Order: sequence, then structure tokens, then C-alpha cells
Amino acid sequence: MSINIKPTDDHLLVLQADEETQKGGIILATTGIKPNRGKVIEIGDKVSVVKKGDQIVFGKFIGESVTVEKDTYLIMRETEIAGIIIDK
Repeated sequence: MSINIKPTDDHLLVLQADEETQKGGIILATTGIKPNRGKVIEIGDKVSVVKKGDQIVFGKFIGESVTVEKDTYLIMRETEIAGIIIDK
């Protein structure tokens, strides 16, 4: 995947995760609601806590949405991250 957006300062470029919710055997797409998980694609020069490839959690209405081809990205500040998902 190659994208020509480089975040500045403490900003991140995050690829939003596709989310579906399953309840009682029925899958409900969360259309119209921003998912609150994503993968860090690029980082600005002043980002210190996360790195490219990290899976993160953030609030529902965080960041500026940018669509490139069919993928939706968010540009957000590092301080808007609620947590980093750690696989064990």
C-alpha cells in the first residue's frame, strides 16, 4: 500500500478498521458511524508513543477523514489516541 500523505508534527495517518457488529446471528454494518479502531500508516516527526503498524483505539468522532481511492483514513493528533492494542 502506497499513500502520498505525510503527517506533520504530532499527527498520525490512520487506516480505519472495517467493523461489523454481530447480534443474534444477524450482522449489522456500522454504516454512518466511524469505527474506533485503526492501524497507524504514517507518523509525523514529533510522534513519540506509537509507531507505524500499531493498532490503536480512539474516540468515535476523532480526527479529520480523508478518502484515497476506496480507503478511508484519519489524520489525528497522537494525544487523541485512547490506547494501543497489544497482541499477546
